[in-house]
Amino acid sequence: MATWTLLAEAHMRPYRRWSAPAGILPGDPVLVTRSYVRSGRWGTALVNMHTGKDARRVSLPCEGVPAFHAVTPRPGTLEWAGVFCPGKDGDWGSSRVVHFAADGPRLIDTEPDFGSTPGVVGLSFLTADWLYTDGWRDPLLINLRTGERRACPRKGRVSERGQMLCRKERAVLDLDTGALAPLYPGDAPEEGRRVRAFSPDGATALVSTPEALEWWHISR
Repeated sequence: MATWTLLAEAHMRPYRRWSAPAGILPGDPVLVTRSYVRSGRWGTALVNMHTGKDARRVSLPCEGVPAFHAVTPRPGTLEWAGVFCPGKDGDWGSSRVVHFAADGPRLIDTEPDFGSTPGVVGLSFLTADWLYTDGWRDPLLINLRTGERRACPRKGRVSERGQMLCRKERAVLDLDTGALAPLYPGDAPEEGRRVRAFSPDGATALVSTPEALEWWHISR
């Protein structure tokens, strides 16, 4: 910081219906995810950012158009996850969450019809194993390696050790065990208590109160 030397740089390249920033997968070429509906089929792919050509592509039959659909890449792999929900505003069908792996697509979650909004509208990987899904229902974690499913707080920053900061709950969630560690003493946080920062390694958190700043040490 003293010399203002550039250490790292990242660019966002907006593409219509593309769901990931440049650099989301390691290696060269950079791969991103794409999702589209065409001729009664839901198509999704890993795309070479430099050439625009598909590195891997999957096409599935889809019932109902228009529809909501989105995809997100699995970190460090040539896999991704996607959600498809037929319908339109005020009249949505069931949401289907699919894992696109080397051995083919696999249905991992279905949310029944809700009506006013799609059951699942948000997908993101917290780690390579834990997929976060969000929509009208409470957020749900799905472990792609074990198949475990777990309700969780709203998504926050995730540490290198697999801990998620839950600002609303003023707590830290251990993704592997499901343990929720509160960042406040007593039975409930006082009014005005806020989580301000979370170290990349998940070992400490900075919390402000109306009277002070607190450093919390987080152990597993």
